[in-house]
Amino acid sequence: KQIEEPEILSDINFKQIESSFVLMKELFISNPPKELLDKLLKASRINKASFYEQQCQEIESFLHVKMQPFLSYCTDKTISIEIKEEFINILKTLCEYLSSTLEKEILIILNDYEKILKEEKISIQRDLEESKKTEDLKELLKKLNYNKRIGYSYEKLEIQKAIVGCIKNTRDRFDEDLRNKKYVPLLKNLARVWSDWQTYFSECKSFKMNRCYSDYGYKMFRYDVSCNSTFSENDKLLKSIFASINIEFQEFENIQLDDSRIFQLTIIHFDICEQLIAIQTMNDYRLWPYLVSHDLINATLIRKVLSRIINIFTNFNSRLENLVSENHLNANELKKTLDHYSQSDVLYVKIDDFFKRSKNSRDYHQYLIEFKKCHPFSLLKTTLVADTFLQLFHNVTKTAFLHTPSLNTPNAQDRDVFYTDLYCSYYNLARSGILQPYICIEVLNLENLEERCDKHIISELDKISMFLKKEVLSTSKLSIENQNDFSIWYDNLRSFSDAFKTTKLGQYSQTLQRGVKKKFSDYIEEIVSQTVHEGDNKIFVQSLFNLKSISVNIAMMKIEVDKSIDTILKAIKEENKGNQRIVNIGLLLNASQDPMALMIVADHKAFEGSQLQLFNKKVAQFSIKDVLNTRDGMSGDKLQRHIIADQYSLFEKEYRALVMDGLIKYEEACYECVSAAKRIAKDKDLSQLDRNRQLIVQLFVYWTLSNTEHYTDACEEGDENDDDNKAASDDDDSVNNDWEEDEHLLYLKQPHVGQIIAIFRLLGLDLQSSTPSNHFVQILTGEGKSVIMAIVASVLALQGYSVDCACYSEYLSKRDYDSFSTIFNAFGVKDHIYYNTFTQLCERQLNAFAGDIREAVEAIINSPPDQLWNKGAASHSRNRSRKKVILIDEVDVFFNKEFYGNSYRPLAKLESDEVATLIDFIWSNRINQTLRLSQIKKSQEYINCVARYPNWEFLIDESIKSMIGALKTYETYEVKIIGDRIGYKDQDKYSFDISYGYQTTFAYYKANAEGRISDNSLQSKKHLLIDCGAFSFAYIPKLYHVLLGVTGTLATLSQVQKDILEKEYKVKMNTIMPSVYGKNKLAFAQDNKLDVQIDGDNAHFAAITNEINTRQKATIPRPILVFFETTASLEKFYKSMTRFKNKTLIVTEEVTAVNKENIIRQATSPGSITLLSKEFGRGTDFIIYDDRVNDAGGVHVIQTFLSEELSEETQIKGRAARQGCNGSYSMVLSELHLEKFHITLKDIDRMKSTNCFYDVLNKQRCIFF
Repeated sequence: KQIEEPEILSDINFKQIESSFVLMKELFISNPPKELLDKLLKASRINKASFYEQQCQEIESFLHVKMQPFLSYCTDKTISIEIKEEFINILKTLCEYLSSTLEKEILIILNDYEKILKEEKISIQRDLEESKKTEDLKELLKKLNYNKRIGYSYEKLEIQKAIVGCIKNTRDRFDEDLRNKKYVPLLKNLARVWSDWQTYFSECKSFKMNRCYSDYGYKMFRYDVSCNSTFSENDKLLKSIFASINIEFQEFENIQLDDSRIFQLTIIHFDICEQLIAIQTMNDYRLWPYLVSHDLINATLIRKVLSRIINIFTNFNSRLENLVSENHLNANELKKTLDHYSQSDVLYVKIDDFFKRSKNSRDYHQYLIEFKKCHPFSLLKTTLVADTFLQLFHNVTKTAFLHTPSLNTPNAQDRDVFYTDLYCSYYNLARSGILQPYICIEVLNLENLEERCDKHIISELDKISMFLKKEVLSTSKLSIENQNDFSIWYDNLRSFSDAFKTTKLGQYSQTLQRGVKKKFSDYIEEIVSQTVHEGDNKIFVQSLFNLKSISVNIAMMKIEVDKSIDTILKAIKEENKGNQRIVNIGLLLNASQDPMALMIVADHKAFEGSQLQLFNKKVAQFSIKDVLNTRDGMSGDKLQRHIIADQYSLFEKEYRALVMDGLIKYEEACYECVSAAKRIAKDKDLSQLDRNRQLIVQLFVYWTLSNTEHYTDACEEGDENDDDNKAASDDDDSVNNDWEEDEHLLYLKQPHVGQIIAIFRLLGLDLQSSTPSNHFVQILTGEGKSVIMAIVASVLALQGYSVDCACYSEYLSKRDYDSFSTIFNAFGVKDHIYYNTFTQLCERQLNAFAGDIREAVEAIINSPPDQLWNKGAASHSRNRSRKKVILIDEVDVFFNKEFYGNSYRPLAKLESDEVATLIDFIWSNRINQTLRLSQIKKSQEYINCVARYPNWEFLIDESIKSMIGALKTYETYEVKIIGDRIGYKDQDKYSFDISYGYQTTFAYYKANAEGRISDNSLQSKKHLLIDCGAFSFAYIPKLYHVLLGVTGTLATLSQVQKDILEKEYKVKMNTIMPSVYGKNKLAFAQDNKLDVQIDGDNAHFAAITNEINTRQKATIPRPILVFFETTASLEKFYKSMTRFKNKTLIVTEEVTAVNKENIIRQATSPGSITLLSKEFGRGTDFIIYDDRVNDAGGVHVIQTFLSEELSEETQIKGRAARQGCNGSYSMVLSELHLEKFHITLKDIDRMKSTNCFYDVLNKQRCIFF
C-alpha cells in the first residue's frame, strides 16, 4: 500500500522523480521486499500452502510493474545521460532489496542500458570533437542551447569551451589572413560568422563568469560598467580589415597596364569586390549597415573598383584592336599585350558569371553594357589576331601591281602610300613568327610565309620592268601616253625601293631600276646622236621639243634629259658659226607657239641670253614716268618725286656710259668698278646723296659686266664696228640713243627702273639726310627683290655697316647669297653681310657674346664639381664698332605665329650610357597612363643617371617631366621618314633639321619599333635636352640701328601689324612700288556669288568640283590651281573625287623637289588641275608657257578657305595673273570653316541676299585675326 503512493512519478518531474527514489529507498530499507518474499516462501514450504506462494508471485509481479516506469526513464531521449546514469545507479541499489529472481532480471536490463549510455556518450564526444574541428559556431551554439535545456553540465561545459576555442581560432585566422592579405577567404568567413557572433552575443555574455571563457572569449565582448557602453573587439577587427582593403583598392588604381601581373592582381580585386557585394546583398542585413555606418566601406568604392576592372578589359581590347589596325603594326608590342591578356580568361568568366547573376540589378547595369563590348582572349585569339595576319598576307600576295588603280596615277603620293602600306604588311608578316602561339594554323600557316610573299612580289616587279622595257621603250618615238606610262611605272620601282629599302626586295627593285634606266639612257643617246647631226634647224627644234617633252613628263629623268639637251646645244655652239646658229634656233623657239619652246629657252643656259633678252624687252616698256605716275605709280611716306626723277636720270646716264665703255674690256672695267666703289665710299668730299648713287652705279655696272657671255654671243655675228662706235660716244644723249638702238644690249643683265627706285627709297636718296632710316618697300614677287637686297646690303657694307639679311626660308636665303656672293667677295664686304633665317640670326647673336651656348652648357654639366669652367672666347665678334642693319625679306612672314610671338630655344645635349638607359626605361613604361616623376625616381635607371651627374638632379627631373608630357603628344606632329631620319613640315617642304624636343625623340623610338628607323639612328637621339634659355624672335629687329625690309604684301598687312611696325619698331617709312609688268590683270569680282561661294560643309567638296568644271568650260580648258588650308583637307578632297581624278596633280610638302618642279611646270598647261596646300601660295612661280592659256583667260586660282591674314590671301591670288598675264581668282568656302571668324548662318544668308560678300569676310578676319 505504501509503495503504491508515489503515483506522481507518471508526471516527469525530475525533482519528483528524485524524491520518489528517496521514498522508495526508505520504504525498501524499512520494509525490504526481499525479506517479505523470503518469509512468504518459507511459509509456503512449511505449510505447503499455495496461498503464500501465490502471494509471493503477486508481490513480485507488482514490484516488476512498478519498476517499469523507472526503467523507461533510462531510455528517455529527453533526459540527459547524467540523469540516466543516476537512475541506473539508484535502481541497482533498489535491486538489492528485491528477490534474487527479480534482481537478476532487472540487473540484466540495467547493464544493457549502461552499455547503450556508454556508446551514446562516445558518440556525443565524437560529435563534439567533430564540431570543434569544423568550428561550426552555429552548430555548437545549437548544442549549447540543447544542453542548457536538459541541464547536463558536463556537455555544457565542453561545448562552452569549444565555442570559445572556435571564436579564438576564427579571430586568429582572420589576423593571419589579414597579415597575408588573403582578403577573399577572410571576407567569406567574416560574412558567415558575423551573423552568428551578433545573433548569439547574449549567449556569449552569459559565459563571462566562466573561467575557461574569461581568458579569451570575454575579451572580445567585454562590458565596461563604468562608462555604460560596449567596446567590441569586432570593431578593431573590422577596422583593420577594411582599412587594409581600402589601401589595396587605392593601390589597384595605380596598377600599370603593362604590368605582367595585371590580371592576376585584377582577379584578386574582383574577388574582393564580389565578396563585398555578397555581404551587401546577404539575407542577414546586419553586417553591411554596420560597415557603412562606421565608414568602413561604401557602394561607391565598390563601383569605382568595378569600373577600373572593366576599364582594364576595355583598354586591352582597344589596344589590341589599335595594334592590329595600325599600318606599322608593332609585333613586339602586340605580343606583349597578348601575353598579358592571355591571363584574363579566368577573370572574364568570373565577371561574366557575376553579371549573369546580377543582370536584374540596376546598380551594375551600366558596367554590364560596357563589359559586353569587350571580347575574351580566347575569341580575340581566333578572330582578331589570326584574321589580321591573314588579311596582311592577302594584301601582299593578292595584289597585281600593273592592275592596281592607285599605282597608275600621276601622283607619286598615291604610290608612296600604297607601297608604304604594303611594306608594313610585309614587315609585320616577317615578324609574325613571334606571334605563332596566337595564330591558328587553320587560319594561316606561317611556314615559309616570307618566301611565299617574296616570290609574288618579285613576280610583280618583273612585270613592271618588262612592261617598261618592251611595251614603252621599244617604240621608235615616245608619245605623250608612253611618256606618262614610263613616268608612272618607273616611279613605281622608285617608290617600292624607298618603301622596301632595308630588304632584299628593295635591292632587287633597285637592280631593276638600273636596268630600265640603262635602257632609257640608250634610247636618249640614240636621239641625241641623231639630233646633233641634224642640219635642218626646224627638224632640229622638233627633236628638242621631243626631248623636252620627255624631260617635263618623266620627272625622274629630267636631269638626265636636260643634260642631254645641254650636250646637244653645246655641240652645236662649238661648231663653226655655232653661236649664230644658237641665236637662230633661239629665234625659232621664241617664234614658236609650242609650250616646249618657252621651257627650253627658260631652262637651258644656251638660251639664257634669249630669255634675258625677252625679259629686258618686256620690262623696258615700264619707264620712270610709270613709276612716278601719281595715279598708278608708286606711293609712300615723305615721297619726293622730283628728287627721285633727278637721281634716276643721273643714275641712268652714269650706268649706261660705264657699261658701254666697259664692254670693250669688261674684266678691266669690273676691276675699276671695285676700285671706284672703294674710293667713293671713303670720299668725304662727296655728299651722302652722290655717294649712295655712285655706289649703286658701280655695283650694278659690275653686276652687268660680270655677266656678258650672252651679249658676246649675240654680237659675234654683228657689226664689227659696234664697239668703236660705242667708245667714241661721249655725249649723254648719244649714249642713251646708242643704248636704246643696240638690241644686243638686251642680252645683258641690267636693273629695271622699279628696282632702282626701290633701292633709292631704302637708302633715303630722296630724303634730306640721304641716309637710311627704318623703311619697308613693297615690290611684288618675281620682280627682283633679291637684287634689291644684295645691292642695298653692299652699299651699306661699303660705308661701314654690318648687314644681316633675314629670310623665313633657309633655301631661299642660301640661294640668294650664292647668287651675289661674287659681288660680295669682289667688293670686300663678304665679312659684313650675312644671309640667315630668323633662327640662325638668334643663334649668331647668342654665340657672338658667349660663344656656342650649347657647348658652354654641356661643358659646365660635364665638368667635375670642384673644377672651374672657362667659357673661352666668343665664337663670333663681327667688328662690333660697325652699326648694324637688318634687312628683312617678306615682313608678313615675320608676323607668322612661328616667328613673331615665338622664341628660339637652343637645347644642349647630355649624352651617356646612363642617360640612354633612363630614356629606354621611360619609353618602355609609356603605356602607364599615370607615369609620374616619383615612380621614375625610384628606378635604378634614375639612380644611376643621378650618380653620373650628381649636381644636376634638378635638371634631370625637369627633363623627365618634359618626357612624360612628350609621351602623350609625340604623335601630334606629322612626320616624314627619309634616309633614316625624321623630318617635319616646314613651310612648303619637310625639314630634317627641325626638332620638337622629346616628341622627336619618342617619334624615333616609335619608328624604330616599326622597323622604319635603324638602331644607330635611334641611338643618336638618346640624350637629355637641356633648355639653354629663350631668345624672342620679336626682339631681333630691336638689336639693330636700322630696320629695312622688302616684301610683296606690305599693303595687305593688318592694322595691328602696321601699328606694331610703327610703334614697336619705329618704322615710319613705307613705299609701295608698282609692278614693272603694268597693271595687274587678275579677275576677281568680290561681291559676285560666282566668285565667292559659301556652302554647307557637306556640299563643300561638290561645290569645289563644280567650280573646277565651270572654269574649264572653254575651247582651251584653263589650268586650275586649288589651294587648301591643310594637307589633310587636300587629301580628303582628293579621295572624294570621282571626276577629274586621273588628271589631277597634287603638290604637298611630301612631293620631292624634282617632282615638285615638274608638277608646277605642268600646272599651267591647258586643262590641268593641281591641288596645293596653302604653303605653295608663296614663292611658287607658275609660268604660262602656252599662249593659248593666256588667251583663254590665264590660270584660275580657287581658294577653299578664308585666310586668317590678308597677306596670305594676297600671295595665293598672286599665283595667277603673274608678270602681266591674264588670270582669275575665286573663293569656295564652307559654312563650318567660317565659324572661327564668328560668321553665323544669318550673316551668310544676309551676304547672299545683298550680294555683299568680301567686305564682310575681310571685316571679320581683321577683327579676330
